[in-house]
Amino acid sequence: PAQAVVLNAMFHNVEVVAGASPYASSDDEAWGIVERVGALLEYCRGEGIACVGLGDVPDVLAPGG
Repeated sequence: PAQAVVLNAMFHNVEVVAGASPYASSDDEAWGIVERVGALLEYCRGEGIACVGLGDVPDVLAPGG
């Protein structure tokens, strides 16, 4: 079997709070971030890419994981 590949995507919760980060100065920008994260997750699902917690990565990368 092929070796697992880990793609890591993360963000802080304040990034989706309007005015709490430089990434979302308005509610519309905050919802834009939420929508892009949702689109990323939908893409992963469509491609058969599993989402796991960061703490699960060692098990995924272990032989037979």
